[in-house]
Amino acid sequence: MNLTSMSLVIFLLCLPQTLPFRPRLTFRHPSRAKGSLNAVENDSTSPYQIQFQSKISALNSFSSYDLLNLKKPSHARLFLGARAASTEPLVIKAFSALYEDMSVLRLGGNMMFSYLMTRGEESKTKTDLERTNLESQYHRTITKEEFLSTHSLFRAIDVNNDSVLSRAELSDAFSTTLLRFNTDVDTFLFSASPDPNSSSSTSLKSLEFEEFILALLEAVEESDGMVTMEDLIQINEGSVKGSGEEEEEIRVECNKSERFDMMLEQVRVWEEGGLTAEGRSGDILAGTYAGAKNPEIVQALKVAYTSYSALRLAGDLIFKLLKAVMSRKMKGGDKI
Repeated sequence: MNLTSMSLVIFLLCLPQTLPFRPRLTFRHPSRAKGSLNAVENDSTSPYQIQFQSKISALNSFSSYDLLNLKKPSHARLFLGARAASTEPLVIKAFSALYEDMSVLRLGGNMMFSYLMTRGEESKTKTDLERTNLESQYHRTITKEEFLSTHSLFRAIDVNNDSVLSRAELSDAFSTTLLRFNTDVDTFLFSASPDPNSSSSTSLKSLEFEEFILALLEAVEESDGMVTMEDLIQINEGSVKGSGEEEEEIRVECNKSERFDMMLEQVRVWEEGGLTAEGRSGDILAGTYAGAKNPEIVQALKVAYTSYSALRLAGDLIFKLLKAVMSRKMKGGDKI
């Protein structure tokens, strides 16, 4: 679908209330919805739910190794969010219902899915090429696990995110046991020289990733099993997770981000107040509560809300509907 068609869909959904063909903003009632959540409980899954599940599975088929070369950290957050959502049954149930009921959510979700699949395949291809090139250059096998582990360590050590490890950064890594070898920084740098066996070879002043992986793998081998790649990652798991991801400022108007935060806070207030609902709205509310507790899901939803207009519109509609349900319950109205 091109941008013109996309704009037309959003325009129709935003028409004034006075026009006779404005879409009704409501969730399907389970008794009237073909392939509803009631049907799921009876082992009958609707085509839309099958589509949604297949898209989640496709996104989760990319490993951390495959996604090493994603160009934007925001894309990584979306993949991580999909992975986190797949472990939350209530979230998946809510998303499945929304994907089935809301055409604007399906539209935006399908567009984002296609975009992410393309970026994921590009990253996987580039990562495989980098690894095989290094194998050819150094005449040695480099497993996917070694490549991924080395990338994680490189990013953890590269505190200024300039894609180069300075001598100072390496010294800090040795002093904090991020690199716990029985050697010093100069020896480590020298081992990454073009020809360390030559008498005229000199130590490098800094290391790019291609040089770092050579020095690291040689240091692991020379440790005679005292240090393994698995040891380095396990010991420094917190450091690798915390500093391995580049930060990217999401360039959006402040009101979009602030509106998302406001809606998230309201959801948490509803849950703290013990508010629930029944039927399809209850399924969606339960999934909303569960998702709001998972940081990776929250980050992914925020990226989607602030960066994709169709999904932002869908998010506003979902919040409007839930807010109406909660308002009726707080006033003592009938359960929905």
